[in-house]
Amino acid sequence: MRMETSRPKAKAYKFDNFLLDVGNRELLRDSVPVALSGKAFDMLVALVEGRGQLISKDELFSRVWPNQIVEESNLTVQVSAIRKVLGDRSGSPRYLVTIPGHGYKFIGSIADFHVEEEETVIEHHSLSRVTIETEGMVSDAIDRFVLTHPEQIIARRESLLPTQSEQHRSLRVSFASRWLFLVIGLMVLVTAGFVFYRQVRSSAAVFPFESIGFKRLTNSRTVRDAVLSPDGKLFAYEYTANEGWQRSLWLGHVDGGESIQLIPPAAATYSSMTFSRDSGSLYFIVSNQDHPSGALFRIPVFGGVAEKLRDNINNRVSFSPDMKRFVYVKDERNQGRSSLMIENISNGPATTLVTRPVELAFLSGPAWSMDGGKIAVGAINQSGSATSREVFLVSVADGRIVQLTNHHFGMIRNIAWLKDGSGLVMVAKEDSAANAQLWYLSVADGAMHTISPDSYDYGVALSTSDDGNTLLALQTQTLANIWVGPADHLDQAKRVTSGSIGRREGLYGLDWTPDDQIAFAAFEDRNEMLWEMAADGSNQKQLTPAGHVDENPSVTADGRYLVFESDRSGSTEIWRVDRVGGNLQQLTNGGNNKQPGVSPAGKWVVYVSSQQALGPLWRVSLLGGEPTRLNEGQTGWPRVSPDGKLVACAFSPRGESSEVSLAILPIDGGKPIHVFKVPSTANFRYGVRWTPDGLAITYRDWFNGIWRQSLVGGDLQRLPGLPAEKIFSYGWSRDGKEFAFSRGSEIRDIVLIQNLK
Repeated sequence: MRMETSRPKAKAYKFDNFLLDVGNRELLRDSVPVALSGKAFDMLVALVEGRGQLISKDELFSRVWPNQIVEESNLTVQVSAIRKVLGDRSGSPRYLVTIPGHGYKFIGSIADFHVEEEETVIEHHSLSRVTIETEGMVSDAIDRFVLTHPEQIIARRESLLPTQSEQHRSLRVSFASRWLFLVIGLMVLVTAGFVFYRQVRSSAAVFPFESIGFKRLTNSRTVRDAVLSPDGKLFAYEYTANEGWQRSLWLGHVDGGESIQLIPPAAATYSSMTFSRDSGSLYFIVSNQDHPSGALFRIPVFGGVAEKLRDNINNRVSFSPDMKRFVYVKDERNQGRSSLMIENISNGPATTLVTRPVELAFLSGPAWSMDGGKIAVGAINQSGSATSREVFLVSVADGRIVQLTNHHFGMIRNIAWLKDGSGLVMVAKEDSAANAQLWYLSVADGAMHTISPDSYDYGVALSTSDDGNTLLALQTQTLANIWVGPADHLDQAKRVTSGSIGRREGLYGLDWTPDDQIAFAAFEDRNEMLWEMAADGSNQKQLTPAGHVDENPSVTADGRYLVFESDRSGSTEIWRVDRVGGNLQQLTNGGNNKQPGVSPAGKWVVYVSSQQALGPLWRVSLLGGEPTRLNEGQTGWPRVSPDGKLVACAFSPRGESSEVSLAILPIDGGKPIHVFKVPSTANFRYGVRWTPDGLAITYRDWFNGIWRQSLVGGDLQRLPGLPAEKIFSYGWSRDGKEFAFSRGSEIRDIVLIQNLK
C-alpha cells in the first residue's frame, strides 16, 4: 500500500500576529478567531490587498457595498471596528492610515500565506477529506459529499467487492481490511475532534449582541435620562420642553401608546431612575431649589405622591437585588478622597465600602450585580504619566477592589450588569474618539467589544431587562455651525459654515485672531482638530494634524501662536502651535492639564489641573517651564481679562457642582476678589468670556442664550439678539465689532436594543 498527499492552497495574508484567511473569511490573532463583521472583513481585505496604496472611498464603496447607496459614515464605522480588533490607534497607526477626504491605506508589513488543505490518498483510491465548516456538523459534510460525488461512492464500493479469483484469499485479507477500516475510522474521529475544538474555540471568541435590532421609543429629541423596567414592558424618562428648561417625568410603554406624566414640568432635574423589582414603583434623584444637593425620591408608577427617602444624594445610585440598600459615589474632594457608600432604604447611617485618593476617584456607575456580591464602578487609573478611566469590581463583603479593564477610556458614563452576571454593558468613550459608544465587557476575562459601531453619541441612560434580551440606551446627535454678525446687532448674524452632523464646528471652542480669522475646533473622520477660516467662512485651513483630540483654542495677542488642550502625549496637556509653520510644543506635563486661557500680552497661560472638571488654577509661561499654582479652591474654564490683571472662572469652595459660582481672581494668585451667584442653568464649559471693554464677564446658559455679569454687580442680563437655541462656544473679534458663536441642536432619544442573546 502506497500513500500520497497533495496540498491545494487557499489565499491568506499574514501581518504580525494576525492571519487574514480570505478563503475561510476569518481573521485570527495568535491562531484564535477574532470577531469581525462581514463588511469590516471585506474592507480589511481590500485594504490589505492594496499593499500600502491609497484605496479611495469610492473604490471601497463599490467593493464593500456594490450597487448600494450608503452614507459615508459607514466607512468610518467599519474602519473604527477594524482598528479596535487590530489594537490600532488613529493617532499612532501601525496598520491603517486615514488620508482625509480621500480614503485609507494599509501600512503594515504583509506576507502572503497559504492555508494548506490536505487530501489523503490510499492505494490511489481517493478518500476525500471531510471539510467541516464552523457552522456545520460532520454528518452534514459527509451527506454533502455523497450527494455531490455518487459516482465515486459507487466506484469505491465496487472496487471493494471481491472477485471470484480473490475469494479464496478473503480470510487472509479480512484481517488486514479490519485494520484498514479501523485506521480510517480513527482518522475521521480525529478530524471531527479537531473540528469540534475549532467550533468551541471559535464560539468562545464570539460575543453576544451579534444580531441586535434597534427600536426608537421617543421622538421628542429632548430626553436626558431614562430607565427600562425589569420586565421590559415599561420605561421612565425625563423630558425637557423645547420652549423652556423645565423638566418633567414620564412613563412610557415599550409596545407603544400614550405616555403618562408622573411629575409635571418644574425647575428641576430628574436622574438615576430605577424601577422596583415588581415594576410598581420608581426611584429617582431630584435636584432643584429645595434640594440643591439632591434628594432620593420614590413614586408609585401608576399614580400617587412622590415620597422623599433621603437628602444629600446627588450622584447616581444602584440598588441591591432585594432593593433594601443602595450604593453611590461620594466625592469628598476637600478631604482628598472618593468613596463608595452603602445606605439602607429604611434610614440608618451610611457605611463606607471602599475609599480611594481623589486622584484615583470613582467616577461613574456604580452598578450592583444581581447576585448581590459585586459592584462595578468606573474610576481613574494612573499608569506612569498616562491617566485613563477603567472599570473596577468591588466585593460587597470586604471592599476588595479588582481592575477589570485596561483599555484607556477617556470617559465612562454609565455601567449596567447583564442579569446573568456574565458581563457588563457600558457607555464609554475611547481616548481620541469623537463619541461615546455602547460596549460589552466580559466579567470572566475582561474581553470587550463595541455594541454600537455607528455615528451616534450615547448618553448616560443604560439599563437591561431581566430576561437579558433587551437593553435601553440614549442616542444623541449634535449639529453645530458657526455664525458671525455685528456685535451690536446679533440678530443679523449669518451662518458661515455648513458642516454636517458629526463635524460640530466650534462646539468645543473658538477664538478670534488679530487679523480677523476664526480659529475653531471641528471633527473630521472621528478626529477632532483645530482649523482656521476667514470671518465669512472661506479659506478653511487645518492647523493641527489628525489623530488626537485638540480643542479649546486660545490665540495670543500677536496672532503668532494658538494655545490649546490635547491628548496627543497620552494624557491631556496644554500645547502651543505656530499658526504659520506648525511647530507643536507641549507646555505642561503630568497629565490632566486643560482649559487654557492666554493673557492678552501673550506672557502667561492659565489653566486647570485636575482629574475632573474643576481643580486648582495654574499658570505657565507661553515658552514653557515650571508652572505656578494660583489658588487652593476648585476652579474651571479660566479666562484672562483684557488688561491681563484678572482671571474669571467657575468656582466652588469644596468642588461640589451644586455650589459653583462665578469668581474673579488676581492673575498672580490668591483668594477670589469677587464671587457672583449664577442661575441654576449656568454653563461655563467652553464659554467664559470677558466683554471687550473689560467691564463684564459672560457665560453660557445650559439651554439657550448668554448671560452678562457686570463687575460692579447688579442684575444679570442676557445678550440681546441671540436665537432661542443652544449656544456653544463664542467670542468677540479683537476690535469688539464682530461676534462669532457656534449654535446648534442636540437630538436625544431613547432606543431599545433587542435580540441581545
